[in-house]
Amino acid sequence: MTLSSAYRTVATTALLMLLSACGGSQDSGVAREAVARIPADPEQALLVRLYRDQRLPEDFYPAFVAGAAQDDAFYSVAHVRNIDTVPLAARNTMTASELATNDFSQALAWSEAAESYQPVYRDLVDSRETAAYFEFLRVDMQHPEVTHYSRVLKQAFLDRSMTDQARLQDWQATVTFGRLGVIDAAHLRDAVEYLWWFGPGNNFGYAITAQSASETPSAVIFDLEVAQLEMNFNGGCDTVRRFTLRYSADRQTGVVTRSYLPGNSLQARLVDGRPEICQN
Repeated sequence: MTLSSAYRTVATTALLMLLSACGGSQDSGVAREAVARIPADPEQALLVRLYRDQRLPEDFYPAFVAGAAQDDAFYSVAHVRNIDTVPLAARNTMTASELATNDFSQALAWSEAAESYQPVYRDLVDSRETAAYFEFLRVDMQHPEVTHYSRVLKQAFLDRSMTDQARLQDWQATVTFGRLGVIDAAHLRDAVEYLWWFGPGNNFGYAITAQSASETPSAVIFDLEVAQLEMNFNGGCDTVRRFTLRYSADRQTGVVTRSYLPGNSLQARLVDGRPEICQN
């Protein structure tokens, strides 16, 4: 992945510092303040969240370990993919998927391989790990103000080697999300919420409205209820679409399938800076 593509990826998925600076609610302190201000009426509260770019609930799985990212720093985040570790000429016939391992040395080797194809090599300055990933902090010494977080998922957390990243961009497609290391509701929730930070839903116009878990004899299920704001730039009302993303983990294999459940929609607009529902 080139430096420019790294920033392009992060801009749409995980350039958390910059998004927060632009009014996002990635910072948990901002989220707590925002939640305290929203009105009691559920639909009005939803509109406030969407128009003010308050995307995530307070208890969402964190994208960083405590204190990892400084408020005055610029940084990017990327999970190492199979296509990042091979020459450009070899990537055209490959399906892009994120790599996963439980071995630190293997994770480091993949991070180094991916870095070797960067136009400018970023030095390894630190490393750490969490329950979800190995992380390698890299810096271009010509621009030390920018830190790149190169991550490799742990297989014990979620194996995404069978997941086609391109298909994940289509909400309505039924896709393989990954394979859980531990098949229980809490682990499934952690995996879904962590990776939400790095997907298309972590952008302006989206808000998570509810989370719930359930179980059947054959599967563990986690639902994310999502609202999506579609702006109308022609003077009419905007559209708010609601849908549920259902993540179902097979008890025998641990394979997680994501499916789409449509919901209702409503029309809204901003009037003197205040959101209101459009009357039919």
